[in-house]
Amino acid sequence: MRLNNEVNNTSLVLAFRLPKTGKTLLFTGDAQRGSWIGWSDLAWRRATGQVTARALLADCVLYKVGHHGSHNATLNGQPDDAHANLSWMAHGEAAKEFVAMIPANTAWAMGKSRPWAHPMPQIEAALHHKAKGRVLRSDLEPPASEPPGTGKEHWQHYQRRLRRHRLYFELTIRDS
Repeated sequence: MRLNNEVNNTSLVLAFRLPKTGKTLLFTGDAQRGSWIGWSDLAWRRATGQVTARALLADCVLYKVGHHGSHNATLNGQPDDAHANLSWMAHGEAAKEFVAMIPANTAWAMGKSRPWAHPMPQIEAALHHKAKGRVLRSDLEPPASEPPGTGKEHWQHYQRRLRRHRLYFELTIRDS
């Protein structure tokens, strides 16, 4: 790693696995492609056995999107790829609850002398597809109406867990 030149890939990444349900909350900071590839073969010992990176990501119900939704901070890919990517995330029961949060400030990013196109439209579209519209952006109001193809029951469950406040939104994730 080139710590002095590529600080984003040195971001602290936190994955919280809830004890009762095994749901995972993933906070990737500004980790980029190299980090995702580095996670692919990781495994952690638990009293009930090993948890692999693939299993941890499969149980992901909340993903704080890396690096404001930039081009190399949320890897696209296929489930059988050797490196961790978006398709490894939110399988089975986790898919019904999966929410992506994008920390974005488009007005600020586009106002820079070298504007940043964050979040990248392709990344945001992939997240909307994966999360069935359950994508929260810090610079936009959360959508109140159900996006096409979401499923009314899943959308209503999401809406019941989401609270809008003047300066933030709050999402409840239950461990039961």
